[in-house]
Parts: sequence; C-alpha cells; structure tokens
Amino acid sequence: MTIASGTRLGPYEIKESIGRGAMGIVYRGYHDALARTVAVKVLQAYTPDSESPARFRQEAQAIAQLKHPSILQVFDYGEHDGTPYMVVEYLPGGSLADVYRGGPLSREQFAQVFKPLAAALDYAHTQGIIHRDVKPANVLIQSDGTPVLADFGLVKLLQNSGFSTMTGMATGTPAYMAPEQAVGKGVGPAADIYALAAMAYQGLAGVPPFTADGLVELLYAHVHNEPVPLGNIRPDLGPAVSVAVARGLAKSPVDRWGSCVEMIDAVVRGLAAAPMPVATPAAAQVDVAPQNRSASPATTVMESSRNRDPQPQGEVSAVEELVSSHRKGRRWLLAIAASALVLLLALGIVYQIRQGQNGLPAGAALQVSPASPLPGEEIVITGQNLPPNQLISVQFATRRIATQTDASGNFQVAETLAARFPLGSYAVRVCWRASCPLATRMTVV
Repeated sequence: MTIASGTRLGPYEIKESIGRGAMGIVYRGYHDALARTVAVKVLQAYTPDSESPARFRQEAQAIAQLKHPSILQVFDYGEHDGTPYMVVEYLPGGSLADVYRGGPLSREQFAQVFKPLAAALDYAHTQGIIHRDVKPANVLIQSDGTPVLADFGLVKLLQNSGFSTMTGMATGTPAYMAPEQAVGKGVGPAADIYALAAMAYQGLAGVPPFTADGLVELLYAHVHNEPVPLGNIRPDLGPAVSVAVARGLAKSPVDRWGSCVEMIDAVVRGLAAAPMPVATPAAAQVDVAPQNRSASPATTVMESSRNRDPQPQGEVSAVEELVSSHRKGRRWLLAIAASALVLLLALGIVYQIRQGQNGLPAGAALQVSPASPLPGEEIVITGQNLPPNQLISVQFATRRIATQTDASGNFQVAETLAARFPLGSYAVRVCWRASCPLATRMTVV
C-alpha cells in the first residue's frame, strides 16, 4: 500500500517515501504542532481478523514502553485504511549494514557498536520483549557513532495481531536466524543472542556465518551446519574471541551465553588480549620535524668548522675529509636504495602480469569430481595453483569446509552429500581473505 505525499495520518503529514523493507514502507512525516520530523512505518497487512486491532494496540503499547538510548523510540501508532502504522524516531543516518560494506570492524568500532546493542537487548528481555529480527539493517547509526536498534518486537507484533507477510518476512531474517526460530519452535531471549553473535561474526570476519544460494539451504545451515571457525578467517583475533562467538552460535539455546552483555564482554576482553598487528619497519619509523631532531654528528662538525680559522689553500682539514666522506656515503646509500626500488617495482610488474584479471595466480583451477553427483554420493573438490600455505574455505550450498593449500598452492577435500540433498545446480567457491575469486559449478541430479 502506497501513501501519497500530503496525506495526513492523524497529526502527521506524510512528506515522502524514504525506504522500503520486508515489513512495509517507511515515510518521512512531520508533526506540525510539535515541529517534529518522524519516520512513519506503514506495515504490510493481510487477512486481519476481528481481534487484530486490539492485539496490535496491546503489542504497540508494550514496545512504546521501552526506554533505552540504543532502542528507537516509538511515538505513536494507528491504522490507515485498515493498514497499521507506527510513528517512530527519525534518524537520517545510515545503518550497520552500510558500515559492513566497508569490511570488518576495528576493535574500537566493535566495542562502540556492540556493547550498547547488547545492553539494549538485555534490557528489553527484562521487560518481556524479544526482538526476533536482530540484523545489521535494523541497527541505525547516529552521527556520533551510537547504535540504535529499530523494529523492536515488530515480528511478534505482526504475528500476534493476525497480520502475515511474504515468506520469511514475519519470522525474522534468515541470515541471522536462530535454529529454533528457523524450525518454528518457541523463541526466547537466546534467539536474540544467536542473532547478535551472527552479527558479531560478520563484523569481525567480514562475512556472515552462513551463506547460501536459496532460503531453504540457508535455514538448513543454521539448523544443521557449523560455521567456519572465526579463528580460521581471522587468526589475529586470538582463540578467546573465536570461542566466545562460537558459543553464541551454539545450536541449542541452553548452550549459549546467559545474556548478550556477557557474550559481548567476553568478545571485547578477547580482542583486548589479542596482540595488535606488528607494524612494518617503514611504518614504525616516524619522521620527526627538523626543529625537533637532534643534530647529527656530521652537522655538529660542520657547524663547529665554520667558527674555526680557515685552513691554508691546498690543505684539506680532517673535518672536511669527514664531511666529504659522509656525503659520499649518503650518495652511495641513495644509489643502492634507488636500485632496490627499481628492482622491487620490476618484480611487482612481473607479479601483476602473472596474476589473472581477478587477482588469481596464473593457472589457478578448481574442479569437482564427479561434476554431476547423486544425493548421498561423495564428491572430491580439487584446487591447483592457488596462494601457497593459505587458509581457505570451500563453499557450496550451505556447506563451508575449512582447509589449507600446500606449499605448491594445491588442496583436495572430500565431502559426502546428504541423502536428501536438494537437486539442482550449485556454485562451488574457494574463499580466502574475505573474497571468493575462484568458482565452478556442480549439478546434483
């Protein structure tokens, strides 16, 4: 349902559409009397029953009672032509999903984002409210970097109010969905802990814990598969971080952390304990301004020589010999450095020529045998001429297999397909360093 600009919803005038999501359309609105700009989320409503308005009002009131600096404030709610809407705080900045496009978070960024989110979720759980759809797109980032969690309890509000949406829209977002939520079992605070752990995994690794070509495969992965350990992707973060995130992603709710704050505190402690990356010698040598630099021996000698009586013509003083020797030494060092730079540039050009257009070494190859396996059959995946001694992840459907290339850049892994593996064509990818530059296909028949 689309609402035209200028339409009034109670005291709010619709100005323009500013976004469209799974739950509905978001508009920028304005309250004249309060001179307040708001966001109006018009929910997609289908087949409401006679008790829906009362249940919607009850759920909306419960959500509006949440008062936390990292929870988006709800101002009002109502219906327009039978379609429910909510009026919430307007935050024009981007979301955490936008931040994630820039790659993994730094340690400081992680703490700045996830500590307030964990506190907000735990607070809501004490009020009997479960979010059910924790994901990067629902985390709005204010101008000072403070995260604000939006759409709190919206999934439950829709479910309990008799409204339904397209498949997957009223149950959560599959990429971050807890196993019990994926199979339709009872959902408690542990489901939000799982989703927050999935977000933390993505924030540190640069990729979510599971990816798949289809919805069914993705849900299957959350229920049955284990993600690639975070330490395999980011060994620099240390084992404590990998263990803490893995516990948050445990299949059984009872095996997860007792609270969001407990989990994120453990991750932050692990990040603090992990050694910082060692700076390269070039980066470690910081040039100091001349006025702050102590005079070099040669400079000192030169300054003192100016105040001495001039030497007789044809006679070279020891000081001048020292200065001359110093200058010649510097010229030799500069010449050697220039030659080394030319050599490095030449090697770099040769290396680039030997790379493929997608950054792969020349001759890189990936093969699946058999290329058309049957459900229940074993497949062998072989890679050649990849970066040597490289930690990699072999991915297809919902499977992620962690392995490492040998000194020649080759690897081989075997995997038995499930007896009920869905038929169809699947991309088989090899990934490392947050990218998957090499792929082939297999067709399960």
